[in-house]
Amino acid sequence: MAEDAVRHAAPQRTTVLDRMGGPLGSMYSTVPVLVFLAADAFFSLSTTVVVSLATALALTGFRLLRGESLTAALGGVAGVAVVAGVVVWTGAATGVLPGGIWVALVVAVAVTGTVSSRRR
Repeated sequence: MAEDAVRHAAPQRTTVLDRMGGPLGSMYSTVPVLVFLAADAFFSLSTTVVVSLATALALTGFRLLRGESLTAALGGVAGVAVVAGVVVWTGAATGVLPGGIWVALVVAVAVTGTVSSRRR
């Protein structure tokens, strides 16, 4: 009987922060960016890339120790690796900015469309 009540309970609404993995999920995506920017201000490009990848790997280890899925943890490393690849390919940290701006624009349009279609 209690099992039926749980199964038929109203679904809980999740926030955007919940979908990002909560406060820790937000941190996982922010820390590598901040480390990259700080390292770029003080070190050479190759050192900046190494520091960024090391930070992503450290966060991956932390996530695995917390019992999070391997796929989610490696996704963060993959994102940093793609950015590092673009930086190495272009030879400048600013080479990442135009692509990031366009990706952010596409994501913003997609989110706006999705949210507006659910409100009708």
